[in-house]
Amino acid sequence: MPFQIRQLGAADKTEAITLGREAFGFPVGPQHGDAQRRPWPPPGATEWGTFDGATLAAKAARHAYRSHFGGALVPTCGLAGVTVAAEYRGRGLLAPLLAQMLEHAHGEGDVISTLFASAPGIYRRFGFELIASQDTVEIASTVAAEVRPGTPLVRTRRATAADFDAVFEVYTPSGRASRTGR
Repeated sequence: MPFQIRQLGAADKTEAITLGREAFGFPVGPQHGDAQRRPWPPPGATEWGTFDGATLAAKAARHAYRSHFGGALVPTCGLAGVTVAAEYRGRGLLAPLLAQMLEHAHGEGDVISTLFASAPGIYRRFGFELIASQDTVEIASTVAAEVRPGTPLVRTRRATAADFDAVFEVYTPSGRASRTGR
């Protein structure tokens, strides 16, 4: 039986939430706001799924957003919650699911799409590209306390635009690995 793609409805809520928890590890319990009691899909969102018979094999969500470009608001498809169940990975389910969902988004007036990819390399073949990242670097405060003005070989100052190449050179090896998903 071929896979079928369709917009998810209220009857799919439990299976969609379960698949999302498996993929993203959402916490469960009243202290975390039980997902079963929240509106689903959230206001402004549509959920799409790929089914193997009655089994939800993959899913993705479209959130209707507006992005600012040159002072204008541009209708934007915020792609979210993209996941393929572990036992269905490697079967090519992502491409037709995203194609169907993005076609729907275009019909709704969206002219661009965005996502926060946990593995950016996967989405490049669909036309997505990494344009920004937010990285957290933690340094133990005990190490930072050892750096004092006047310490031999340590000079502190504010970075300027002239430092761009040096910062980029330090970042490039880890950034390249992150962008390719390796």
